[in-house]
Amino acid sequence: WERVAASLPPRAQIVEYFIAEQQICVAVTGTRAVEVRKLGPVDPVFEAVRLLAFQLSRARHHAGDFRSRSNPLGQAATVADLQALHELLIQPIESLLDAEDLVIVPHGLLHRLPFQALHDGRSFLIDRFTVSYCPSATVFSLCRRKPLVASNRTLLLGVPDDRSPAIVEEIESLSKILPNPTVLIGEWATSAALASHAHSSRYIHIAAHGEFRPDNPLFSSVRSADGQLN
Repeated sequence: WERVAASLPPRAQIVEYFIAEQQICVAVTGTRAVEVRKLGPVDPVFEAVRLLAFQLSRARHHAGDFRSRSNPLGQAATVADLQALHELLIQPIESLLDAEDLVIVPHGLLHRLPFQALHDGRSFLIDRFTVSYCPSATVFSLCRRKPLVASNRTLLLGVPDDRSPAIVEEIESLSKILPNPTVLIGEWATSAALASHAHSSRYIHIAAHGEFRPDNPLFSSVRSADGQLN
């Protein structure tokens, strides 16, 4: 615990969930202490995740239908599911959250959740904290101990296709505001190019499609010109 706590920046906490024997537990690690809480059975969370996934799939299915943008019933149902998940996963540890930055470590079915969108009835979680994700507290600690890249260069990779033609515009816009950009678009945005330029880049931005693997989330990947990055 001490090594992980020492790697945390000021005003940050790691919220690490784990599922064991059909129970969901959580460890909240800060710079001064770690607290472990048992949240309860996994079944209510599984049902809330299933209902949220249903609402999100409906939204994706009707994404091209202008009428779906003014669907108060669908929006209300989605927010209700987000509130139910907040009540199950965040509310029991609310008193432990004393930070500006939360690093969420999901486990199992929780990899499907947009934690930043969980709603307490008044606001979304992202309205109160910055939210990032990590595979584990140990990985977070190892990444924090790596030396920072001293250069002031930027690497911008974009893999556009018919579904996302605006990726080119996105990369070109970023190239105007980020320092010393190396821009690689289309066939040039390869995994080899990423490996070659990443070590000397302070900022790396990849604009491409991602693939989520619910069967094994750590095998999820981002598309490059010559394959998948994971």
